[in-house]
Amino acid sequence: MEITWTQDLTCGDPHIDNQHKEMIKRINAIHHAIEDKLTDDEIYKIVDFLNGYIKFHLDDEEKLMKKHAYPGMIYHRMEHKKLTESVREYRKNLDEKGISTAYLAQMQAFLINWFINHIKKTDTLLASFLESVKYREKFNKNGE
Repeated sequence: MEITWTQDLTCGDPHIDNQHKEMIKRINAIHHAIEDKLTDDEIYKIVDFLNGYIKFHLDDEEKLMKKHAYPGMIYHRMEHKKLTESVREYRKNLDEKGISTAYLAQMQAFLINWFINHIKKTDTLLASFLESVKYREKFNKNGE
């Protein structure tokens, strides 16, 4: 299963939206790895690269939240922590049980579901907050 970027996944912040588009490409790489019957080593590289990008993206979002004193930061960070733990568990199971098409598909389905829900709910709230911060900064700068 692949995920396609659609307008309903836009949270409204271009920086975050661009990272989400990249995340989708990386999640889709799991699907392509299954279809193309890549070797285990190639699949591990894709999964590890995806895990690294997830960490980069979540850290970047958390820096934005901290910088702007986002009031929903605690809840947002809890969601990020749950994702990080789940991804770590998927990777551990790949190491212990080996790679199977069914398990990779399960991992990809989990990631798709998590990101769609997270983008449409949690990240949209963050993006709205960041937009209001930009508006206030612009108003304060022009109003002085």
